[in-house]
Amino acid sequence: QHGIGRFSSPPADEMRRLLQVEHDDANKRRLLHWCLAAAFLHGILECENLDRVREVRFDPWGAPSEEAVAEQEDWIKAYLRRHDFPVSSSRRGKEGDVFVKFGTPEISRAALQACSLIGKDTQVPFRRCCKWGPKDELVNSREWCKADCKVAQDSLAALPSESEVTIVAAEFLPIQSKTNKSMFYLCTKCSVVPNGILPLVVLATYHAAELKDEGTAFLVRARFVGVIDEMRFTKPESGDVVDLVKAIREGMDKEFQCTTGALPPDRCRSIVAQRQDQVLNLMRRLEAGDPMFSTQRSAFGFPS
Repeated sequence: QHGIGRFSSPPADEMRRLLQVEHDDANKRRLLHWCLAAAFLHGILECENLDRVREVRFDPWGAPSEEAVAEQEDWIKAYLRRHDFPVSSSRRGKEGDVFVKFGTPEISRAALQACSLIGKDTQVPFRRCCKWGPKDELVNSREWCKADCKVAQDSLAALPSESEVTIVAAEFLPIQSKTNKSMFYLCTKCSVVPNGILPLVVLATYHAAELKDEGTAFLVRARFVGVIDEMRFTKPESGDVVDLVKAIREGMDKEFQCTTGALPPDRCRSIVAQRQDQVLNLMRRLEAGDPMFSTQRSAFGFPS
């Protein structure tokens, strides 16, 4: 609807390519981010400290004997160094697991991400790996969740390069703990989108919301999965952003609002092209750090 166009390669491969930060189709990536956020508003997560990896724990295949623990540690360190992940220090656990620290946060993230994607390859010296250390991650979800959310570790969005990120999760898998019977959601099919996109998408596209203009702010009441979510977005000083949001909202689905059905193809293309330009204008300004909407609700993670 926003003019992304027909994919020239298999859709999954093309979408992965477009979601990368560095490629030639920056406008397509911006439009894809907008469409993902609009399609999965209920799955927008505001996250902090996902980038912190103090130590990585590697679990062995089976339960090695005491004599084999030292060999297991050497095997893991040699494997990591052979794949250009220099090890700063390591220690052994009681169950044959090995805890590794790397020289820089960038290397720690890259090593954990690469090793998490290996899968069940018995040719590598570990069965699985995970973060280890104090848990200071914060994942804020919408009101409907009523439970903790965790981004799946094998997701490319699980280890961002920035401390504060906005993630769109398309699936939420409820999981109950075996120990204390508490529940959390495992968030999968995730994509990182620009911070600050939530107010723009809610105000521009979500027609099911109750929208009230309070002068210096917009009050929005939206229903996600049967639960009312109330948001108050303070307007930026520049009226251009507000005008763009209003223009997109007023023009949504305009190409289908002819009394005889859809408008002629040329007219539809013109309307979609205009909407695409409006969305790209907002997304470029968002990426450039221009003042946008802020919220008085801290759970969204935006500045208040």
